[in-house]
Amino acid sequence: VRQNVLQIISDIANNFVQHVARQKGFPEEDAKRCSALLLQFGSVSVGVNSGGSDNDLVMVVPEFVDSTHFFNLFAQFLKNDETLAVETINCIPQAYVPVMNLIAQNCQVDIVFARVNHFSPTQELLDDVAILPRHDTMSLRSLNGYRATESIKNSVAEESRMAFRGATRMIKMWADRRGIYGTV
Repeated sequence: VRQNVLQIISDIANNFVQHVARQKGFPEEDAKRCSALLLQFGSVSVGVNSGGSDNDLVMVVPEFVDSTHFFNLFAQFLKNDETLAVETINCIPQAYVPVMNLIAQNCQVDIVFARVNHFSPTQELLDDVAILPRHDTMSLRSLNGYRATESIKNSVAEESRMAFRGATRMIKMWADRRGIYGTV
């Protein structure tokens, strides 16, 4: 279910970006070349999630898409999609890292939003640290989760990943039972 929900959100995100491009007056062929990039980060991406873990996503879009588009229009695109079947959606644009929380098909998803100066963002583009200074503060904060997750994944040797995942799951469980994790 989780992968299905994420694929549906990715398809909706691309349709949304192309819709905004058309609204901004892009010719149809140029609008069709515009896209969003959805990247997973956090515990699910690292492989240390528990049954009730949410899916953390960063939605990377071209810079002509702004946060008003994201929190109003994209939220509406998600609500209106019958395949996704959104149960609840909550937008928190004033948060330190602005986020959209939703539940669809019993799957909780948190989506943060980042803009880049590229019509079709790629993962390789985000790996280039030279592009970071050109981002607005909100985008930098939104990209931090993804970049931190990638750093963790890249710093754990292949032969140590099972031990790392097991230890991290145990620490999360210990902290959760003491009310110091998962209740923030």
